[in-house]
Amino acid sequence: MIGGDWLEAGTIDGRQISLPHHGRVIIRRGAVIQSNTSGDWGMYGRDTEIGAHTVIDNLVQVAHNVRIGQGCQITACCLLAGSTIIKDGARIGPNATVSNGLRIGRHARVTLGAVVTRDVADGGHVTGNFAVPHERFLDQLRQVR
Repeated sequence: MIGGDWLEAGTIDGRQISLPHHGRVIIRRGAVIQSNTSGDWGMYGRDTEIGAHTVIDNLVQVAHNVRIGQGCQITACCLLAGSTIIKDGARIGPNATVSNGLRIGRHARVTLGAVVTRDVADGGHVTGNFAVPHERFLDQLRQVR
């Protein structure tokens, strides 16, 4: 579904409510979005945007105000939390979770199942839960053996 309200909850008179989203979802030319993916309306005066020639696989959640650059690849079952920026050419692996308000750099890679809680630099490669630089993750695995 493209254009829905995500759970941005607020409290009014002691009751939780879902805050309305008034922004847009902008899908640039050549973007491909597969089945059961959702892209939420922007909010707070901003839009959600999917860049040209970006490919988004099945079952991906693109929350409000997420901006995905050109030529990115977002694979199945990912969560891109609100106001995250994915720069051009980035690759996000299956089942990865990217926390809100982060920046994933140009041509960065987030591997399978990573839980990203910090920005990833241009060309960076992170792995794990919580995600760390890929080589450090491999070094830690070697030390365990």
